[in-house]
Amino acid sequence: MCPFRNCSFVTKLLVVLLACSGTTLTLCALGFITADVQLIRQMELRHIEALAQLAGDNVKAALDFDDTAVMNETLAALARRPSIESAHLYNEAGKLVAAYCVHPLPEHGDGSALEAGTRVSDEFIEVVYPIQHKDGARVGTLHVRANLYYLQQQLRKYAVIVASVL
Repeated sequence: MCPFRNCSFVTKLLVVLLACSGTTLTLCALGFITADVQLIRQMELRHIEALAQLAGDNVKAALDFDDTAVMNETLAALARRPSIESAHLYNEAGKLVAAYCVHPLPEHGDGSALEAGTRVSDEFIEVVYPIQHKDGARVGTLHVRANLYYLQQQLRKYAVIVASVL
């Protein structure tokens, strides 16, 4: 026997209204969270792409003159963005000439195999930026990898907020 059947009409109405309100609030929260997550991901992607372009443009002369100190210094400046875990700079032959890593990574192979562009996964953003002179001659490649830890933190905060509201 269903215990709901023995309840008064007012109680039944209250339960139905609470269920509808809870469902509506949950769907609205999910919509806002989804939109915000996409916005945060796009903003982080644009920031990492812009930093890769700036760093790549700043090491052009250092690549021409094989100045590894300037190359390493430029890549180390990326540490100001906490999400950036690594940056690897390759010369035109694909040889690793400078690197910045938060955590030691295994030795990278030939940089000439890297395709220019951006790749986004659930945990990382990777940008491969070809470094070229104005005449189009390629002098190197910059590979930047950033984590999406901030996004995961935001999702946890949203979960706590939604749970406390409901």
